[in-house]
Amino acid sequence: MNGSGKTYFLMKVLQERMLLRNSRIILLVTKQEDQVFLKLGWPIVREFKDIRKHRQCIYWPQTKALGDKREEFIEARVYELLIKCWVKDANLTIAFDEIMFAEGLSPRVKKMIGMYWREARSMKITIVAMKQRPQGVQRDMHSETYWTVAFVPKDQNDAERFAELFGSKKVWLPVFESMDADKHEFLIRHTRTATAYISFIDDPLTPIEPPSEHQRSASQMIRP
Repeated sequence: MNGSGKTYFLMKVLQERMLLRNSRIILLVTKQEDQVFLKLGWPIVREFKDIRKHRQCIYWPQTKALGDKREEFIEARVYELLIKCWVKDANLTIAFDEIMFAEGLSPRVKKMIGMYWREARSMKITIVAMKQRPQGVQRDMHSETYWTVAFVPKDQNDAERFAELFGSKKVWLPVFESMDADKHEFLIRHTRTATAYISFIDDPLTPIEPPSEHQRSASQMIRP
């Protein structure tokens, strides 16, 4: 739910990945406005051609149009991103701020996202995606991922669905009921090993420079 800490968690994880590997990362933001993304300190780019200038960036297409015109505008740019980043040995992380909105833009975008879930690993592309509620997203998001993270659910229905995604409702529902929403606690589980933890982040998010010794041209891995 809003305010649970999802976006903060996402940005912190991406920042840690940058520090550890200096990974090429694109954070795709589809919201109309949200100042929280500025805390990451990464360059904000509006057009795909500018992505290749940065190893880490926030891709945030924006328009003054509203309604269907706005969605058509964003759809074209999200589809362009997915098509042009589908490159062998991409060594790239793509993160979605709201995967359900992206999937709902058009059938072709939903189909492309499905392909990313199933096959991106073979292209050396890592996918990270957030969603407001556990219902209504492609099953591949749950079946093809290594890590699943969930914050304290808003209501009983969401809690039961989250518990089913983690395994047995009987086992995991009491776990969610024990978590502290005020601390922004989350449950994180590795699918293959079944290792799971309850944790939280108490580290402030501030802009950090990437490690310079691993700098490489950001344009090498993306098709023009």
